[in-house]
Amino acid sequence: MMSARSTIAILSATIALAAASGAFAQPVALANELMAIRLDPDDGYAIAGIENRALGVEFIQPRPEGVEQDRSPWLLLMRGPQVNHELTAANAQQATHSLVGDTLTITWTGISSEAVPGDLTVTATVRLPAGSPKAYLRAEVSGSAQAYAWQLDFPRVFGIRDFA
Repeated sequence: MMSARSTIAILSATIALAAASGAFAQPVALANELMAIRLDPDDGYAIAGIENRALGVEFIQPRPEGVEQDRSPWLLLMRGPQVNHELTAANAQQATHSLVGDTLTITWTGISSEAVPGDLTVTATVRLPAGSPKAYLRAEVSGSAQAYAWQLDFPRVFGIRDFA
């Protein structure tokens, strides 16, 4: 039987480990006076919000409770003689971001799967200039794998509200 002190120590260690792993990471936001874009690091940097600030309209609805879905902002189709496989942010060993001025850079590293062994990196940039009603998004793949990078879909946006 565990003592209350042991239970508290285990709970504290679990919370510290979750915090260190980014389990409680705050959404990353890029905003100007006209629009805001939010990405969720705990969900593979899924696009969690796109807001028209001038009109106060949010275009992305929250993920419905209990819905499991890979909301990766990118999907990489890998092909080869015996391979036709999709990779997403869920296949990355690590994901990091940096925000410098009006540009957010997200890098997913160690991307591979059992079907596609390798060491790929996807780097995405989102730029939102001051005063611009447009965001500029770009992604690229680097590294090597035992298949060809056939197609990269970016950005993938889930949960667009129905305004009808």
